[in-house]
Amino acid sequence: MLKKIIFIAFTIFLSVSSFALDEIKSDIKKVTVFLNGAQVTRSFTSKLSGGTQTLRITELSPYLDAKTIQVKGNGEFTILSIRHQMNYMDEKELSGDLKKISDSLNYYQEQSKLVDIELNTLSQSEQFLQINRSIKGQNDNLDAATFRAVHQFYYDELLLIAKKRNKHSYQKADISSAMSKFRNQLDAINSKLTQNTSEILLELQANKSTSGQFELSYLVNHASWYPSYDIRVQTINDPLTLIYKANVQQNTGEDWDGVSLTFSNANPYQSGDLPVLTPYYLNYVAAGYNPNPYKANATQNSYNLSNYISSNASQSSGRVTDANGAAIAYATIKVQGTSIGTITDENGNWAITLPQGKNQLFVSSIGFGDKYQAVSASAGNNIVLTNTQNIAQIQINMDANRSLLESDDIQYSASAPSQSYTWAQTEGLVNTGYNRFSLTAPRKDKQVYVSKPIAVMPLENQTSLEITLDIPFTIKSDGKQKVVSINEAKVPAYYEYRSVPKLEKAAFLIARVADWSEYNLLEGEANLYFESTYIGKSILDVRFLSDTLNISLGRDKNVLISRQKVKSQTSREFIGKETIEKRQFEIKVRNNKQQPINLIVYDQVPVSSMPKDIEVLLKDKNGAIHAEQTGELKWELTIDSQKTTELNFKYQVKFPKGQTINLE
Repeated sequence: MLKKIIFIAFTIFLSVSSFALDEIKSDIKKVTVFLNGAQVTRSFTSKLSGGTQTLRITELSPYLDAKTIQVKGNGEFTILSIRHQMNYMDEKELSGDLKKISDSLNYYQEQSKLVDIELNTLSQSEQFLQINRSIKGQNDNLDAATFRAVHQFYYDELLLIAKKRNKHSYQKADISSAMSKFRNQLDAINSKLTQNTSEILLELQANKSTSGQFELSYLVNHASWYPSYDIRVQTINDPLTLIYKANVQQNTGEDWDGVSLTFSNANPYQSGDLPVLTPYYLNYVAAGYNPNPYKANATQNSYNLSNYISSNASQSSGRVTDANGAAIAYATIKVQGTSIGTITDENGNWAITLPQGKNQLFVSSIGFGDKYQAVSASAGNNIVLTNTQNIAQIQINMDANRSLLESDDIQYSASAPSQSYTWAQTEGLVNTGYNRFSLTAPRKDKQVYVSKPIAVMPLENQTSLEITLDIPFTIKSDGKQKVVSINEAKVPAYYEYRSVPKLEKAAFLIARVADWSEYNLLEGEANLYFESTYIGKSILDVRFLSDTLNISLGRDKNVLISRQKVKSQTSREFIGKETIEKRQFEIKVRNNKQQPINLIVYDQVPVSSMPKDIEVLLKDKNGAIHAEQTGELKWELTIDSQKTTELNFKYQVKFPKGQTINLE
């Protein structure tokens, strides 16, 4: 009992002493969103009296990283200390979607009670009829008319009760279904709802009454962005259109209303220490030494492009739930080690494109523990997150004698007109090198951001990329994803068709973009469009970018290709102890497009694995480039509109009589 009284008195003391401080509300002016986390910059002014005083900056995010707090002051005063604490006293009112859902749930709960009352009344009425259905009068024998009337009465009443019960049962089921949906929505929002905030106590000393201008910045969790792209090709005579998009979401507990918004790929927590080399010892390898383990296989086809964006990239999808199977909405999902990400929808569903060699996902959501999970390139990947106790409840249940102040005071001594104070040394927090994109304001009738051509300001020793919007932007703290089109560029591209008619009688269009690295793009998903048709989703994988980027735009049905064996030139001869097989193939290409096309056709002749016994002789290659080591044939063609081109090649194979060889 004594402990309880002490705890209450201590709480009242803290509350009274806190509210006695000068309460300051600051405005968010700038936010830099990193791939994970964000740096929030606030500003405020305050009138200061002579002597020592403490400013209480309120309504800050509860997910503020206290180690990263920085304060800049301009005025005739000295900052003595900066302290950070949580505020569990001021709770947010229910508003917006949460209030609507809560009111709807209360309505259906009342309706459910009314239906229960109706069903209970019907049961009692039925019971009453059943008890009193025995008919007794002065005479034991009833005439037929009276008996028929009584029977009809019971029949009508019981039938009416059954119909009403059936109707109310359906109503009950509908109400239960609606209540379940609203409860799930309420749970999803409650898991993200921040009832508590944090505060910063700024202790100052001034020799006289004055005014001060302050800038406060800190890192905050539960905010992120990831890049994505639309790659569009209308015709093979036009440049490739690249649309650069930022997918941003935040659930920090504070709305970003009309702020200067910057997207950065920097890691604010990355160490600034120079790495240290350790000795590199050589030894023999038991299986032998490979002088160049990364050398390409000699049988690799020349058309296996090294930097190739295909429309058939691996797709993975699934659902994020809690331990009870309830959907977790707006959970953040990232491919580990990349900038590729997505968030779950209202039903917990997600879909993402996996880059080559990557299948490990990092999943996080407020109120749940973070999770790493490997997924397959298919549907049905279920990810279960474990619910964690609310931070506020953990703190409130702590021992009463523990101070709510989460750190020791840090003393500062300065009185220059312009000051900058940092709670903790956070080397690498702000990167000095960056590229900046400038954007123009959107048309009022469209909710998109139209950009100028890409403008890059290269800096020496570049360490990060930053993209800043030139107009104020608003991102609410609701966890919902907001897509911002931050740039659109016309990129010169060379278009060529490629075909391997032996394997598939189709022409595949490839857009080749030179000097791709100059656009300073980040790794992300890309939607591919050709001639206003969506053809698939792929990965813009900057890990393997070379000078030229190759983008597959799929099959073009306006380029017709056929391949067939010429029967008149197919024969088998026996000369002495040898058998000679002869083959000739004909390839026809028809260009039905309205413009000329560049086409590379690949085929092959067999390669002998036993040159002394099996001899392959190419009799006619019809102008093709022949790679003797692999047998590959390659024709580079330009075909005019509405024209047909024919290709032929002929070869023979000589081998010992009595042996069998499968040539096709």
